[in-house]
Amino acid sequence: GSPYSMGIENDKDNAFWVFDGFHEEICWYDFVEDHGPGMSDHSDGQIRRYSNVQVKRKPGVPSHMVKDPNSDWLYIVDAGNNRILRMNTADTRIIKGLPTGRPDNNEQLAKHEEWEATYEVFMEEGFVSPAGIELVGTTLFVSDHANGDIIAYDTESGNEIGRLKTGNPGIMGIVLGPDNKLWFANASTSEIIRIAPN
Repeated sequence: GSPYSMGIENDKDNAFWVFDGFHEEICWYDFVEDHGPGMSDHSDGQIRRYSNVQVKRKPGVPSHMVKDPNSDWLYIVDAGNNRILRMNTADTRIIKGLPTGRPDNNEQLAKHEEWEATYEVFMEEGFVSPAGIELVGTTLFVSDHANGDIIAYDTESGNEIGRLKTGNPGIMGIVLGPDNKLWFANASTSEIIRIAPN
């Protein structure tokens, strides 16, 4: 039910946040029960469409998301609008129910609803084309697809606290690995790169 999805983040259990590039909104999908690999019975599934959290897809550039495990903030790369949002996942309200079998869902659902959430613009400067995002404590890392920069922001003050010029235009997703080092994917060079401190 979310064509042109550009990002996904686990919420809990079988529930996920999705950047819906077709409808230009953030959605919450709960598959409820795991029916096994390859199974397509999602009749117990639930979808919440946060229609007031308007986002825009940028073709060829992902809009990754990351949820703060120590708070209710969901940080969202809104690549099409060239900004970073943060949405309060605990401050949400249902607006109305939607048809559970509308054509763009492709199947019947247990619940399909329109919701709204409190959100704010966290950052809209300091990058050319944001794509990837990762959170380590109170440090938010954002990768710039256009020039390969990785920018670090303090989530409490909103200030930029560091910048690494990787020289890798085409950089996409970024993640903290089990070795406590940052890794990123580069779509232009088809490489996975680990950042090792000097």
